[in-house]
Amino acid sequence: MSKGTSLRRIQVNDTVYAWQVSSLDAQHVLLEVALAQHKHWDRGLHVRVRFDDPWRNYGPLISGDPERIAQAFVLRPVTPGLVRQIILEARAQGWQPETAQRAWQGAWTRENMLQPVPDARAWPGNPWADETAR
Repeated sequence: MSKGTSLRRIQVNDTVYAWQVSSLDAQHVLLEVALAQHKHWDRGLHVRVRFDDPWRNYGPLISGDPERIAQAFVLRPVTPGLVRQIILEARAQGWQPETAQRAWQGAWTRENMLQPVPDARAWPGNPWADETAR
Protein backbone atom coordinates (compact mmCIF):
# COMPACT_ATOMS: atom_id res chain seq x y z
CA MET A 1 0.00 0.00 0.00
CA SER A 2 1.26 3.47 -0.84
CA LYS A 3 1.86 6.10 1.80
CA GLY A 4 -0.67 8.83 2.47
CA THR A 5 -3.68 7.21 0.84
CA SER A 6 -6.94 5.88 2.19
CA LEU A 7 -8.23 2.48 1.23
CA ARG A 8 -11.67 2.30 -0.34
CA ARG A 9 -13.92 -0.55 -1.42
CA ILE A 10 -15.93 -1.03 -4.57
CA GLN A 11 -18.08 -3.88 -5.81
CA VAL A 12 -18.02 -4.58 -9.54
CA ASN A 13 -20.42 -7.32 -10.58
CA ASP A 14 -20.00 -9.94 -7.84
CA THR A 15 -16.44 -9.07 -6.82
CA VAL A 16 -15.35 -6.68 -4.07
CA TYR A 17 -12.13 -4.77 -4.65
CA ALA A 18 -10.00 -2.49 -2.50
CA TRP A 19 -8.61 0.59 -4.20
CA GLN A 20 -6.48 3.61 -3.43
CA VAL A 21 -5.09 6.62 -5.25
CA SER A 22 -1.73 8.25 -4.64
CA SER A 23 0.24 10.99 -6.36
CA LEU A 24 2.88 9.97 -8.90
CA ASP A 25 3.96 13.39 -10.14
CA ALA A 26 2.53 16.85 -10.86
CA GLN A 27 0.33 15.52 -13.67
CA HIS A 28 -0.48 11.93 -12.74
CA VAL A 29 -1.92 9.81 -9.97
CA LEU A 30 -1.59 6.10 -9.43
CA LEU A 31 -4.71 3.97 -9.04
CA GLU A 32 -4.08 0.65 -7.31
CA VAL A 33 -6.77 -2.04 -7.19
CA ALA A 34 -6.71 -5.50 -5.60
CA LEU A 35 -9.19 -8.09 -4.43
CA ALA A 36 -10.56 -6.83 -1.12
CA GLN A 37 -10.26 -10.18 0.63
CA HIS A 38 -6.55 -10.61 -0.17
CA LYS A 39 -5.15 -7.13 -0.89
CA HIS A 40 -2.29 -8.63 -2.92
CA TRP A 41 -1.09 -5.33 -4.37
CA ASP A 42 1.75 -7.15 -6.15
CA ARG A 43 -0.92 -9.00 -8.19
CA GLY A 44 -3.27 -6.05 -8.45
CA LEU A 45 -4.08 -3.47 -11.03
CA HIS A 46 -1.79 -0.42 -11.22
CA VAL A 47 -2.97 2.34 -13.54
CA ARG A 48 -1.42 5.74 -14.17
CA VAL A 49 -4.18 8.33 -14.59
CA ARG A 50 -3.67 11.90 -15.80
CA PHE A 51 -4.81 14.44 -13.24
CA ASP A 52 -3.52 18.01 -13.10
CA ASP A 53 -3.86 18.97 -9.47
CA PRO A 54 -5.74 22.31 -9.37
CA TRP A 55 -3.72 23.46 -6.34
CA ARG A 56 -0.45 22.93 -8.17
CA ASN A 57 -1.79 24.72 -11.25
CA TYR A 58 -3.78 27.45 -9.49
CA GLY A 59 -2.22 30.40 -11.33
CA PRO A 60 -2.74 29.18 -14.91
CA LEU A 61 -6.21 27.87 -14.07
CA ILE A 62 -7.60 31.15 -12.71
CA SER A 63 -5.93 33.41 -15.26
CA GLY A 64 -6.10 31.30 -18.42
CA ASP A 65 -8.52 31.11 -21.30
CA PRO A 66 -11.18 28.49 -20.41
CA GLU A 67 -10.94 26.77 -23.81
CA ARG A 68 -7.15 26.43 -23.58
CA ILE A 69 -7.43 25.22 -19.99
CA ALA A 70 -9.79 22.44 -21.11
CA GLN A 71 -7.28 21.40 -23.78
CA ALA A 72 -4.18 21.61 -21.59
CA PHE A 73 -5.36 20.28 -18.24
CA VAL A 74 -7.16 17.15 -17.04
CA LEU A 75 -9.06 18.14 -13.90
CA ARG A 76 -11.32 15.10 -13.51
CA PRO A 77 -10.35 13.27 -10.30
CA VAL A 78 -10.44 9.50 -9.88
CA THR A 79 -13.98 8.66 -8.78
CA PRO A 80 -15.64 5.32 -7.99
CA GLY A 81 -17.30 5.48 -11.42
CA LEU A 82 -13.94 5.78 -13.13
CA VAL A 83 -12.48 3.01 -10.96
CA ARG A 84 -15.35 0.73 -12.01
CA GLN A 85 -14.79 1.58 -15.67
CA ILE A 86 -11.05 0.86 -15.39
CA ILE A 87 -11.65 -2.46 -13.58
CA LEU A 88 -14.11 -3.60 -16.26
CA GLU A 89 -11.71 -2.62 -19.03
CA ALA A 90 -8.75 -4.34 -17.33
CA ARG A 91 -10.83 -7.51 -16.90
CA ALA A 92 -11.80 -7.35 -20.57
CA GLN A 93 -8.09 -7.09 -21.45
CA GLY A 94 -7.22 -10.16 -19.39
CA TRP A 95 -6.47 -9.00 -15.84
CA GLN A 96 -7.34 -11.87 -13.50
CA PRO A 97 -6.44 -10.91 -9.93
CA GLU A 98 -7.49 -14.33 -8.62
CA THR A 99 -4.72 -16.08 -10.57
CA ALA A 100 -2.30 -13.30 -11.48
CA GLN A 101 1.37 -13.83 -10.71
CA ARG A 102 2.29 -10.16 -11.22
CA ALA A 103 0.64 -6.77 -11.18
CA TRP A 104 -1.22 -5.68 -14.31
CA GLN A 105 0.09 -2.24 -15.26
CA GLY A 106 -1.53 0.27 -17.53
CA ALA A 107 -2.24 3.89 -18.31
CA TRP A 108 -5.65 5.55 -18.66
CA THR A 109 -5.62 7.78 -21.73
CA ARG A 110 -7.33 11.10 -22.40
CA GLU A 111 -9.56 9.15 -24.78
CA ASN A 112 -10.85 7.07 -21.82
CA MET A 113 -9.05 3.93 -22.88
CA LEU A 114 -6.89 1.58 -20.84
CA GLN A 115 -3.52 1.01 -22.42
CA PRO A 116 -1.35 -1.85 -21.10
CA VAL A 117 2.14 -0.82 -20.05
CA PRO A 118 4.48 -3.84 -19.94
CA ASP A 119 7.16 -2.12 -17.87
CA ALA A 120 6.02 0.83 -15.79
CA ARG A 121 9.37 1.20 -14.03
CA ALA A 122 10.18 4.11 -16.35
CA TRP A 123 7.39 6.26 -14.86
CA PRO A 124 8.66 9.05 -12.61
CA GLY A 125 7.75 8.35 -9.00
CA ASN A 126 6.42 4.89 -9.73
CA PRO A 127 6.25 2.24 -7.00
CA TRP A 128 7.90 -0.44 -9.18
CA ALA A 129 11.22 1.30 -9.80
CA ASP A 130 12.83 -0.81 -7.12
CA GLU A 131 11.62 -4.39 -7.51
CA THR A 132 12.90 -5.19 -4.02
CA ALA A 133 10.32 -2.80 -2.52
CA ARG A 134 7.47 -5.13 -3.48
